[in-house]
Amino acid sequence: MEILTAQYGGMIDALPYVDESFEDMDEEVHNLIESEKKNFRPFNYLAKYKNIAEPFSSKIVAAEHERIYQQFPQDEFDTSKLQLVTPNAKADAKQWNSAVENAEAQFEHQNLQLVNLELMQKYGRNAWIEYNKYLEKTQKNLEERVQSIQREIDDLNLKRRNEQVDCERGMKSLEGKRLDLIQKNLELEEVCESLEEEIEELEKSRGMNGEVNGEKK
Repeated sequence: MEILTAQYGGMIDALPYVDESFEDMDEEVHNLIESEKKNFRPFNYLAKYKNIAEPFSSKIVAAEHERIYQQFPQDEFDTSKLQLVTPNAKADAKQWNSAVENAEAQFEHQNLQLVNLELMQKYGRNAWIEYNKYLEKTQKNLEERVQSIQREIDDLNLKRRNEQVDCERGMKSLEGKRLDLIQKNLELEEVCESLEEEIEELEKSRGMNGEVNGEKK
């Protein structure tokens, strides 16, 4: 219990591992929990993380997050650059140049896609194998971490249980001493009452003897 007291401050007056269940006390227990929650002051869990990076390192991501938070509609995707529009016969040189540049850009984009597909066909299988190995290694590390944390939790719960069982033994010992003292006090009270009655009888007897002696004189 010293650990809990030192960690949270104040006296911990509950022993969940040894306390017996109380029937018809749900409402009272609930009220006590709510009262404790109002006064409970947990320690700062983020104190050791003093240098926490900004959640969004990119302004674009931050702006998109703000748009979603504000529930603004998403801007429509501009597909005009993906369309091949042939100028009409009356189009001037500027329109034709723009159309040619757009066609060249789309041709280069499709050529780049073809190169990427060829690279994926040649190296993609090995890349996926390596990526799967990375995922398996990551999964194994996370599972080991979870098991380690679970062992820490189990060890902590076992330590708390042992502390509370020790407290239970101490409380039972003190309770036994208290009952013994109560019994001794009751016995002393009976002895005192008996002595008082005996003294009272002696005083009465002495008084009666004195009156008899006075009458004889």
